[in-house]
Amino acid sequence: MKGIVFNLLESFVSKNFSEETWDQIHEESNLRNQDPYVGPGTYEDEDLLELVGTSNRILETPIPKILFLFGRFCFKPMVETCPQYLKGINSCADFLMIVDQVIHVEIQKLMPNAYLPRVIVTKRNNNTLEVRYESKRKLCGFLEGMITGCAEFFAEEVIIDHPICTHDGYDHCLLTLKITEKL
Repeated sequence: MKGIVFNLLESFVSKNFSEETWDQIHEESNLRNQDPYVGPGTYEDEDLLELVGTSNRILETPIPKILFLFGRFCFKPMVETCPQYLKGINSCADFLMIVDQVIHVEIQKLMPNAYLPRVIVTKRNNNTLEVRYESKRKLCGFLEGMITGCAEFFAEEVIIDHPICTHDGYDHCLLTLKITEKL
């Protein structure tokens, strides 16, 4: 897991709860890495999962909800660090269509050792997309949050149906998205 994700988790907890809450989560987590997380650095996935698990306990919030809220929080700061990906993009659907074949390809060039999920998006009609998510990390709650954050960024609303999930024993997740403009 890249360090930027850990940095964003710290920012998410600090801004939505408090810096003291983040310090408590960090101190009470059994982490392999004890040094500060550096954005381009690579760290153990287990450390992120440990921090999320400790957040679950301290914040008394279910892990799927923490992942969703964290993903939703992450969309804007992530795209702000790479505004070139927004050039010519006018909607959530437009953005999602380029994630796997443009954004992930460019990230892999910059960070060859990064493990990226597969996010295969198929447009079903003008406002319906199907997303196939493949990842050993099984962070589909985070993905749902990122998609929601993306829709909000473009002043749209999204309804997500998640009929197939790796947490139910499947080898991938399947999400159906209905995206509309906010009224």
